Amino acid sequence: MPIIRTFIGMSACLLTLVAVGWHQPSFNNPTQDRGVSQQAIQMKFNSYRVMQQPRISAKISDKTKQTTHATHAATTKTTAAKTKETKTKKTTVTLSSRSTSSKRAVRYHLSAQDIRWMERVVYSEARGEPFQGQVAVAAVLLNRLESPHFPSTIRGIIFQRNAFTAVQDGQIWLKPDNEARLAVMKALKGYDPTGGALYYYNPEIATAAWSKKRPVIKRIGNHVFTR
Repeated sequence: MPIIRTFIGMSACLLTLVAVGWHQPSFNNPTQDRGVSQQAIQMKFNSYRVMQQPRISAKISDKTKQTTHATHAATTKTTAAKTKETKTKKTTVTLSSRSTSSKRAVRYHLSAQDIRWMERVVYSEARGEPFQGQVAVAAVLLNRLESPHFPSTIRGIIFQRNAFTAVQDGQIWLKPDNEARLAVMKALKGYDPTGGALYYYNPEIATAAWSKKRPVIKRIGNHVFTR
């Protein structure tokens, strides 16, 4: 009888385990267990990649934004530098009412260097003259620029052979003062006290006979202005 009771108890325990779904690793099928483990590892790795993808995308986006910003800043700086350089090289000056016979607007394209050359001529040729006489010298330069009988550039006019005494004796290299600058600016605005003169000379020291044969327009200070 004890043996029968023991057998019945063991059977009941076995049936209970089967009913609740007891499971243990299949030692007899290691290939299946290894497949389950690899699948779990792959699922974990995929989950990690999904979690990391937004961070990687964010880093790439930040780098792209930084590169775009740097490129835009460099382009803006280069454009500003070129614009500044262009403005420095070329200055448009409008001259109006420069003729006594008619009123007209004449547009010249003078560089900043051209204007500096004009200031040098005015200072070296007319310093000590009344302000109107200095403006008159600047106006002669512009009148020659208008004339087809002279070079087509300010520098060409100034350094034309035997054109100005200051170039011959080296005074052209003196640094102009503020009055010479103001005189040039007034002439550039259209004021011509000479009435269209192309030449001027000081009758007290002039030696060229041809200058005294030209028709005189007016005298301003120590200079006589002629056509």
